[in-house]
Amino acid sequence: MTWLPLRGLVGIVGLLLTPLVAWAASFLGGWLGALVGSVLEGDGKALWSMVIGSALGAVISTTVWVRFLLRYRKKVRGKGNVPGDRAGEAGQGSAR
Repeated sequence: MTWLPLRGLVGIVGLLLTPLVAWAASFLGGWLGALVGSVLEGDGKALWSMVIGSALGAVISTTVWVRFLLRYRKKVRGKGNVPGDRAGEAGQGSAR
């Protein structure tokens, strides 16, 4: 028995969680940036450290998350039991 519906559901949920992961990481990055900014002198430097921390957190976490999802997809497709995935046809561009 294969668990194709469950694997597909996990992939879809993973894609839908991408904005939540980016939001959470940007929040954490902003918090860490504000923590660093509290040591700096001047309100402008503190604000910019928070903005830069948020942006870095969102970009890095989204990149890692998408790579994880692509690796998961490749791992599932590598088993050869995904509908529509036929061995030997990948990259050939055959017309149907």
